Amino acid sequence: MKRLAVFVAVLAASRLLGAAPVRVSFLDTDAAREDTLQVFADAGCASANLDILRKAIVHYYQTPLALDTASFPPTTNGFHEFASIDDFVSALGTNQLSYLGHPFELNCIDSALLLAAPGMDVAATLQAQDATYLAIQVYSNYNEWLVPVASLGDVYATAHPPEKVPFMARAFGIDFPEKHKTLEATFYQYQTLPLGTTPETIASATRNALQRHWKRCGVRFSDHVSLAMLHRARADYHLAVTDHFGVLTKRENNYTYLEKTGGRGPFLRIDIQDPADVAAYLSTVTWPDYPFNYLSINDDLFIDIPLRPAPAASSPAPLNP
Repeated sequence: MKRLAVFVAVLAASRLLGAAPVRVSFLDTDAAREDTLQVFADAGCASANLDILRKAIVHYYQTPLALDTASFPPTTNGFHEFASIDDFVSALGTNQLSYLGHPFELNCIDSALLLAAPGMDVAATLQAQDATYLAIQVYSNYNEWLVPVASLGDVYATAHPPEKVPFMARAFGIDFPEKHKTLEATFYQYQTLPLGTTPETIASATRNALQRHWKRCGVRFSDHVSLAMLHRARADYHLAVTDHFGVLTKRENNYTYLEKTGGRGPFLRIDIQDPADVAAYLSTVTWPDYPFNYLSINDDLFIDIPLRPAPAASSPAPLNP
């Protein structure tokens, strides 16, 4: 994916001439949904997985989108046209898409891996007890903390306790293949940072920790659909956590970014000229308890994410994917 980094550098230089327009859709119309699925079909995504994603999107919008879009431009074929990513972020205001009123359904990492995992490889297995991992445990109030475990299988089991049947199994009888589960366990966890990590060194420390971990697990990223990951870090705990995911695909003249905005949040597509616009959007899901936030696209592009100020009179909570 080195060509992606080169392309980004060219686009970053061009942005100095002015902000680039973006198109946004929540895939809540048939036209926008099918257009988006075709984009990823053209990128080489597995047709069976696209059918699964279609089922999840249709099911989600049986409950109407719980978002006030009065400040958005009117839609054309299910898309809102904004002059810049900053205009979209401004239109969202204080809305946190992952906390909209909606039943918990398909989450962000499963959505992303439906598209990216078939083109990826991982050497690690769920069964091998060859390292200590820091699994993510999500509490009933959606706060997260870590649990030391002995295998990637334990990482997956901590995120999916047996008493909670996953949405896709519950709604459609779909169980993800082992490679999908192994990749989820590989990415969705905490990483330790050196004790001497400071605010000045935390960006490089986070990147190094993630790349070491991915190499240890034998991850090979897709050449066609890139995995976009949000990493949150703090120097005082010398920890970083990866807990939000989307996908990015390069098209002829732009990029398309797609995510599920948390288990309760809607699907979101953003057509952009510069992957840095994804980082600008992800500022809307940052919290002050993790003051350092980074976007990685596969393993060769890391971008700082600006920290969003805490909403007045609300307690911070991390995004649940």
